[in-house]
Amino acid sequence: MYKLSVSCFFLLITINESVATITDMNTHIATAAEEQSVVAETIGINVNNIVDLSVDAEEVTHKVTDSVSRLTHLGGTLKELVYRFQL
Repeated sequence: MYKLSVSCFFLLITINESVATITDMNTHIATAAEEQSVVAETIGINVNNIVDLSVDAEEVTHKVTDSVSRLTHLGGTLKELVYRFQL
């Protein structure tokens, strides 16, 4: 009976240590999951910012294209006027 009691005692110590290890692992996993959640949220915010900047860049590109078109037209008009002036 004494040997059985000692065996049970050491078995309970082993179980207790295993539970402590599992609890520690769970804490690490929870911390990692929380960190990943923060990173995922940051990535989402950055993607939204990139989308907004892309829309702004598209608008600016259209404005620049319109300005270049007007300048090209004005350059052609100026060229015609200079040609007439020379004659």
